Amino acid sequence: MQPNEGERRILVADDNAVNRKIVLAMLAKHQLRADVAENGQMALELMGQQDYHLVLMDCQMPVMNGYDATRAYRLLEAQRQAPATPIVALSADDSPEARRIGLNAGMDDFLSKPIDYHILTNLLTKWLAIGKQPDSGASQSPHKNAEIAYWDAAAALKLLEGDEELLLELIQLFLDNIPAMLSALHAAVLQQDPSAVAQHAHSIKSMVSSFFAESVSSLAYSLEKSARQSDSAQLHRLSMELAEAVAHLNEALRRKTQT
Repeated sequence: MQPNEGERRILVADDNAVNRKIVLAMLAKHQLRADVAENGQMALELMGQQDYHLVLMDCQMPVMNGYDATRAYRLLEAQRQAPATPIVALSADDSPEARRIGLNAGMDDFLSKPIDYHILTNLLTKWLAIGKQPDSGASQSPHKNAEIAYWDAAAALKLLEGDEELLLELIQLFLDNIPAMLSALHAAVLQQDPSAVAQHAHSIKSMVSSFFAESVSSLAYSLEKSARQSDSAQLHRLSMELAEAVAHLNEALRRKTQT
């Protein structure tokens, strides 16, 4: 028997404030609310304290990643002989290998970032029997407008179902958080800590995905990849190029808030 809408308990685990806000806004369109966790350890603690009907779990988080949190919770479920909670992986890496790792960790489904509202709706229909919303006829993958240099405002707005107010809130959230993120990245580069560099680059890439900022996203990906391969010779150069690209994006986003 499916729970009533008001009784459905959802957990959103993601260390990125922009991503959390987007997911919560999309869930709100279905009259759904969710608890939030900023890392895998926090998510594991919340899942141990109460039962959820659905968990949306980011794969790459600090303290404990989503894979390890899922593995730990599956062991707890087995010890309690409890029914399995649907856990959906959230990741910007949509490769078959990423999906395989998620399934092997005990995850049930996969949702790629940036999250598309219609795809999320289908997922809610699958796991919670939420009524599917009428298709607006829009493509599920917004395309980049070649005339827009630093981000694609039209695609970002389309992703948010035309919610201009939410877009402006996300922009302000990004502008408030990105200086500290860049500072942490710069410190990790100076300390020659490739693991921390990879984590910070991944966080920046995840945060800008909702703005379809191709230049920043590409540089953050290259930096993350170089750091994970311990290619220290590239870290300083790529981090400087990333900081410059972010500065251009910041200016473009500020102009949007002033229009």
